[in-house]
Amino acid sequence: MNLNIDFEICGSLLMLLMVVAEGFRSRNPDIRSERSRTPGLILMFLSFVNVMTAMCVSERYSVPKAVTGSLCGITIAMMCAVPMMLTRYAYLKLRHSKKRRRVFTLLSTGWYVVALALIVSTGFTKWIFYVDEDRGYYHGKYFWVLYAVTGIYLFVFVRYMIMMRKKLERTQIVLLSSMVFFELVPLLFSLFLPGVPVYSLCLAAGYGMMYLDNGSSTARTDNTTLALNREALISDICSMHNDGVYPEVYVIALDNFKIVNEIYGVDGGNQLMRALVRSLRRRFGTPSVYRFSGDIFAVTGSIGVESKKDLDSIKHVLGQTYRLNDSDVRLSACICHIHSADHKGRAIVSAIEYAVTQVKSMGKAQFLEVEESFVGQMKRRKAIEQEIVKNLNEGHFEVHYQPIYDVKRQSFHSMEALARLNVPDYGYVSPEEFVRIAEKNGTILQIGLLVLDEVCRFIKSADLQSRGIDFIEVNLSVMQCMQKRICDDVKSVIRKYDIPPQMINLEITESAAAYSEQMLIRNMARMSLLNVTFSLDDYGSGYSNINYLVDLPFSIAKIDKYVVWAASQSVKSRLILENTVAMFKDINLKVVAEGIESKEMAEMAIKAGVDYIQGFYYSKPLPRDKVLSCLEGAYLARIQWGDPEKVSNENSIWRGRYE
Repeated sequence: MNLNIDFEICGSLLMLLMVVAEGFRSRNPDIRSERSRTPGLILMFLSFVNVMTAMCVSERYSVPKAVTGSLCGITIAMMCAVPMMLTRYAYLKLRHSKKRRRVFTLLSTGWYVVALALIVSTGFTKWIFYVDEDRGYYHGKYFWVLYAVTGIYLFVFVRYMIMMRKKLERTQIVLLSSMVFFELVPLLFSLFLPGVPVYSLCLAAGYGMMYLDNGSSTARTDNTTLALNREALISDICSMHNDGVYPEVYVIALDNFKIVNEIYGVDGGNQLMRALVRSLRRRFGTPSVYRFSGDIFAVTGSIGVESKKDLDSIKHVLGQTYRLNDSDVRLSACICHIHSADHKGRAIVSAIEYAVTQVKSMGKAQFLEVEESFVGQMKRRKAIEQEIVKNLNEGHFEVHYQPIYDVKRQSFHSMEALARLNVPDYGYVSPEEFVRIAEKNGTILQIGLLVLDEVCRFIKSADLQSRGIDFIEVNLSVMQCMQKRICDDVKSVIRKYDIPPQMINLEITESAAAYSEQMLIRNMARMSLLNVTFSLDDYGSGYSNINYLVDLPFSIAKIDKYVVWAASQSVKSRLILENTVAMFKDINLKVVAEGIESKEMAEMAIKAGVDYIQGFYYSKPLPRDKVLSCLEGAYLARIQWGDPEKVSNENSIWRGRYE
C-alpha cells in the first residue's frame, strides 16, 4: 500500500509539472493556443485530493474517520466528473446548434447530479461506500450505479469520437482514445482491486494527452487574439456541411480600426481585439469565434428563429464599453449575415470577402444580409475574374476605339482606346466593373500593358498617321500611375513596335492625381522626355482641383459627359461649361467635350469653344477593323449632311453598355 501511495504522489507531481509547463507555453505568442490552464488546474486539485485520500486509508497516518470518509467521497465524485468532462469536450467539438447543446448539457449534468446525490447521502445510507472505525474503506450495495454513470459517459464519448473522425487529425484521435484508456484503468482497479490507488498516475497520463492535443491545435489559432483562424473557419464549415449542419455566419468588420492603432498603438489595438474576442466567446462559446483577417471577425450561430437573437447578441457585444489604457473605448462595425447553406466549402471565403466589400461601401455601422441574389452576383464576379485571367494567359485583351472629332479640321484627329471584356453568359462587362475587380486582384497592371501593346500594334499595322490620326488616348489606372517602372514599361512597348512616341496620349483621372501627386509628377516628367503627351480625363466628375492642371504637364482636358449633359439642360450649367472651356484655353490646354449624343449637343459644345468632340453622335466605341471605316470622308458626310438623327439613335442604343 505504501508503495502505491508513493506512485500517487509521483503522479501528482508529474501533473504539477505539466500545469507549470502549460503556463509558460500560454505566455509564448508563437505557440499559445485558445485554451486556458483551467482544465489542468482542476485535474491538479483532484489529483492532490486523491493523494490525500490514499494517505488516509493507508496505515501510515492516523486520520479521523470523518475526514477519511469526506476525502473518499470527493475522490469518487472526481472519478465520475472526469468522464463527464471528456464527453462534453468531445461534444463541443461537433459544433451543434445551441438548442442541442442545452439538451445535452441538461442530460449530462442530470446523470452527474444523480451520482453526486448518492455520494453525498452515503454518510447516512452507506449505499455507495462506508468507512469503519479502523478507517477501512468498503463499497456499498449501490456502488455499481457509479460504474453505470461512468460507463454511460464513456459510451457517449466513444460515440462522439466516431462522429468526429472526419473532423480530427489522426494524431488527435489517437490522443483522445488514449485519454479514454487512462480513464478506464483506474475504474477497473477500483472494481477489482479497490486497495490499489493508481488514479493520480492515470490522471497525469490523461492530462498529458490533453497537453499534447492542446499543442496540436495551435495551427488553428490566431496568435494575436487567440480566436480560431481563417483555416479553422473553412475546416469547421466544411465539416458541418458534411454532417448536414448549415450554420449562420456573422461577419464583423470593424470600422476605422487604424485610428485605434494610431492612438493606442498596435499593442493597444491587439488588446482591444482580444477583449472583443473574449466577449464574443462568452456569448457564443470558444469554438464559434474566428478571426478571419485583420480587423474582420466571424461568428457561427444558430439556424432559424435563434438567428435574430445571435444578431442582437453581436450588437450588444459591440455596444459595450471597453477599457483601454485608462480610457473608455467603443467599437463600431459593419455586420454581414451569410447563410452558409448557399456557399459550399471554401466558397464561404469569397462570400465573406464580397460581403465585406459591399457593406463597407454602404458606410459605417451598416448591416447586410447576403441573400440568394448575392450568389448570382458572386458568380458574375467569379466569371469576370476567370475571363480576365484567360485573356492575360492568352496575352491578348480586346480593345475598342472611339474616334474624336476635331472642330477646326472638321475630321477625326484622334481616338480613345477602351478595354473591353466579353464574359461568357454575361456579354460585354462595363470597364468600371471589371477594372475595379482587376485592381483588387492585382491584374490591372498586366491589363494596362496588354492594352497599350494592342494600341501600338494597331497604330503600326493600320498606319494611322497616314489616315489623319495624330494620336490614340490610352487610359492609365491609379495603380499604374503609382508604379516606379511605368515609364520603362511604356518606353519598352513603344520601341517594340517602332512607332512615334507622340502617337500615344496617356489619360489620367483626377483620382489618380489625388492619390499620390508627387509620384505622378515624377512619372509624368520622365515620360514627357519620351514625347508622350497627357490628358486629364473626366474633369468635373468629382471635386475638381485646378492645381492638377498647374502642377502636372497636361496638354488636353476632357470635360466629363455629365457636365456636358447638364449644360444641354440648363442655362446655368451651360454658363459653367463655357467658362470652364475659356479657362482651359487661357492656360493653353486643348478641350474635349465627352458624351455628345446629338447634333444639338455638338452645336452647343462648338459654341462653348471646345476643340474636340467625342460621343455616340459621331461613333460608339468600335473594334479596330470597323473603326477604320469611320475615318473615310463618306462616314462624316453621312452624319453632317445625311440623316444625323438616325445615326444618333443607332449609336445611342449602346449607351450604358460600354461607358
